[in-house]
Amino acid sequence: MSAHLSPAPFARTIVHGAPHLVVALRVAWRRFRRAYAVALRDEVSRRNLRRLDDRMLADIGISRAQAQFEADRRPWGHIG
Repeated sequence: MSAHLSPAPFARTIVHGAPHLVVALRVAWRRFRRAYAVALRDEVSRRNLRRLDDRMLADIGISRAQAQFEADRRPWGHIG
């Protein structure tokens, strides 16, 4: 039964005569992975920014309000 659920035969049928489709899918997948990695990195940075006290924020030259604004941004706020 699991052989019927495998996408491999279907995938081979789709890409058999269309190697450009395979390349396009690989490029799209790489772009997605890169964007996802950036979003995760930004989310960790924002979480860490939220934890800084006022003295530490002053050391890096930003106010509590600026830090809060940045920390509240959504992960997709960087995309563009």
